[in-house]
Amino acid sequence: MNPLLARLGQVCPRCDAYNPPGSTECVACHSALQAGGTQAGSAPGGSTTNGQAGAAVNPVPSPAISPAGASPAVTQPMTAEQIASTLASAPAPDLTGALKLRLVVVRGQIGPGSSFKLPSNTQSQAGRSKGVLLFPNDVFVAPLHCTFFFRDNRLFLRDENSPSGTFVSVLKELIQPGTFFAVGDTLLRYLGPLSPNAPTNPIQYGAPLPASPVYLVEEMMEGLRPARCLARTGPTMAIGQAGCEFLIADPLVAPRHCELTFNPQGATLRDLGSPSGTFVRMAPGSERPLNPGDQVRLGNEVLRVEKIS
Repeated sequence: MNPLLARLGQVCPRCDAYNPPGSTECVACHSALQAGGTQAGSAPGGSTTNGQAGAAVNPVPSPAISPAGASPAVTQPMTAEQIASTLASAPAPDLTGALKLRLVVVRGQIGPGSSFKLPSNTQSQAGRSKGVLLFPNDVFVAPLHCTFFFRDNRLFLRDENSPSGTFVSVLKELIQPGTFFAVGDTLLRYLGPLSPNAPTNPIQYGAPLPASPVYLVEEMMEGLRPARCLARTGPTMAIGQAGCEFLIADPLVAPRHCELTFNPQGATLRDLGSPSGTFVRMAPGSERPLNPGDQVRLGNEVLRVEKIS
């Protein structure tokens, strides 16, 4: 007799009554029990208590039959040496997961279409004489103009206090008074609302002020010398070559290039689908994240961020 089975109770196959281990007669119906007993919940000969064929409790599963009558394959656990060998032969995972980006020249003194891969493990400085991206013939580019770098798996751009500034393309952005923005080769500055008259007696003569606020946009010449200035009561000011409040004769400017919507928080600058884009100047020394498709302007050079597939 199996020593383990001898320690188990028995269930009568006739009345389903439980009997202590080693019983030879049912305590309920006095039916004879098979010598050696059966497992609880099963009957002698492998039959269940209702007389139907069944398996004992916790049966051992049969191995799967391999095709064509072959012997079943037995999977053996891997040894420590086998595990180490498998890990050593596997390709090393990319733990950085860094984006692979490049800069493509859209226009400028370097041939359009030229590209530069941005390494994710180091900074890429750009300027006229310093850095890895050099534009030696662009007089509007500072010796060290700006820096491209990665942080938390994202590309950033930092202006290096360049005199002409670093510009980034925008589709829609809230700007504050004093912000420079560029369309084509024209530089503009949003001046904000016209300040009220200083209290004088008598008031200096001039054209009467409108009842609503007046907003100013100024065109800037080389050397940041002011040129034309347009005053507009709003609520919007369109800028372009034709059919706009602020007309600009620039071949790179679209007929309706961009639009300013004035509000108490500043002004919302929105590109109107222009082919050459609308650019906003970064604050000196500031940083800004970039996404694939964004364009950066330094001097006369326009670069586009692209993802390397």
